This record gives sequence, structure tokens and C-alpha cells, in this order.
Amino acid sequence: MASEMTKGEIILLVNMVGTIQDTKFHVIDGDMRYNALLGRPWIHSMRAVPSTLHQMMKFPTNDGVKIVYEEHHAAKEMFVMINEQVDDNEEEEFLTPRAFVAPKESNATKSIVEELEQAILIEHLPERKVYLGMGLTPELKKKLIQFLINNIDCFAWSHLDMTGIPPEITTHQLSFDPRFKLVKQKRRPQSEVKHVFSKEEVSKLLKIGSIRDVKYPEWIANVVVDPKKGNRLRMCVDYKDTKHALRIVSHCPNID
Repeated sequence: MASEMTKGEIILLVNMVGTIQDTKFHVIDGDMRYNALLGRPWIHSMRAVPSTLHQMMKFPTNDGVKIVYEEHHAAKEMFVMINEQVDDNEEEEFLTPRAFVAPKESNATKSIVEELEQAILIEHLPERKVYLGMGLTPELKKKLIQFLINNIDCFAWSHLDMTGIPPEITTHQLSFDPRFKLVKQKRRPQSEVKHVFSKEEVSKLLKIGSIRDVKYPEWIANVVVDPKKGNRLRMCVDYKDTKHALRIVSHCPNID
């Protein structure tokens, strides 16, 4: 039914355990085994939580949480009806594994990602390079490279170039509740790979001045190393205890 064209739309009232809601349905002229299918828009508008494992669905109402269970009798009748409609040849064709055939690429489906080429802005620093689209004309490419060279001081090539915002412009400060007891988290064991990665990241931050060493700290939070895409790692700080001590906690993540 995925390839069927809709014949139109119709809005009907759907009564679900006393909760009535206007629902838009797409009309299809085809052989369907169901009278209607309720999709994600209806589930989201009802704030429903369906479970295929438990064959039930819950959704909130003014009178509390309502539960809708599967009708086993109707499901068995539907299963018997489907089996009776399928003959031997259709059943063999239905059970035969189907191989995926990729559609032919056309102008409408062709990838819009443009191929890139490297352009070195500083001759004696070949590692400081940018990538330009190969579709640029020679004249436009020359002007763009000259523009980037003229504004070379706007680029951050390493952590040392990221000096941050001056404190006299803006400063972020956490509003702690003075009644909250200070927490010193116990040191969490990490694998050797994560331990080495954490030391390297801390060394980078110390070198550029983003953090500083504190003696006799009153608050200690563990660092958490999480995996990223491309088999890379990311070092975060556990803010769970910090979040509990804040007066306003809506903008404080668990880790960051």
C-alpha cells in the first residue's frame, strides 16, 4: 500500500475510551485489511504511549491515565481471514525473500553534495587549509581565497586561538543554594584508553588557560568520557550533584 495514491482527505471524530478528537484521514482506493490506521500525528496529539510488546496503549486525560488493550478475538479473526484469502501460489510469492533494488538516479534524486578541493592560505603553514567547492569559477575562487587570506585572523586553527569571551563583556555564574551540602564525588575508575584521553584533554585546557588547578577543592565532580560518531571520544563533567544544588535547574544538563 506504500505506492497507492490518496484520493482525498476526510476529518472524522475518533472516540477513544471517552476521549473524542477530530482526526484527519487519508482516503485510499485499495485492498486494505483495516478500516483505518491511526498514525503518529494522532498518537502525538493524544500524547499516547503504545506498546507492541504488551499489546496496550496509555494516554493521559482529565480523569487520569486511560488504558486501551488489544482485542484478541478481533485480531484472531483478522489473522484467519488473511490466511483464507491467500492461495498456495500467492503464499509462496508472499514468503519469497525480496531483494532490494535501488532506483535509478535522476536529476531529482541526484546528490546535491558538491565535491571539494583543498586550498592552502599560508604557504609556510600547509596544515592551515580550507575546502572550496569545485564548481566555483576561477575568478570567483581567486577572489574568495584572497578574502579568506585578508581575514586570516578570524580563524581558530587550534585551542590556543580560542581565547573565549572577555569577562568584562559577559560572565556566566551558577546560582547555588547556600543550604545545599557540598559534594565531593568519589573517583570513578576508567579504562586505560579513557584515562589517557582525559589526561590529554585536561592538558590542552590547562595549556590554553581555560581551566586552572585548584588546591583543596570543596566541590569535586568526575569527568565522564562518552563515545562520539566516528569512533571518537568526548570528555564531559558530571553535573548531577551540581544540578541538585542550583536554585534554577532548567538549563543545567546532567553532563556537559
